[in-house]
Amino acid sequence: MADQKDLYSFLAMCELFDEVKEKCVLASKEMIRLCDQTEETDTTQTITKLSDKRGQMIRFLESLQIKVLESSKSTWETEREEAISAQRIEHFNRGVIRWSLEMENLESLLQSSLENLKKDTRAELSTAFKNSKLHKGYDLNDIR
Repeated sequence: MADQKDLYSFLAMCELFDEVKEKCVLASKEMIRLCDQTEETDTTQTITKLSDKRGQMIRFLESLQIKVLESSKSTWETEREEAISAQRIEHFNRGVIRWSLEMENLESLLQSSLENLKKDTRAELSTAFKNSKLHKGYDLNDIR
């Protein structure tokens, strides 16, 4: 039998899930923003750090989701606790579905942004390589 202390733990885990879920979405949006910015800055390290953090958050959310679902199966002592638990798990399940859909959408946008970034980088490198071959054979170190 789960008591009021267990209910508070369950509600705290649900609350934590919501907070981390928001941070995960914000990290994804920031990665997309960094890919789409036009100014010349080195964003590779920032994107890598955000990607690592985002991955950690997703793994944490997945493990927390299992704990929340296991806690929700508890038999509660009072009807009030049972009603609160049922209401919170319904809200939690809707939140998980919404988060999954949003992450799927953001993942698609991020993949597209990264592909565009790769194409742009490839094109710039190709142009730079072609331009380096255009100096007509002069020894650039021996020009007076």
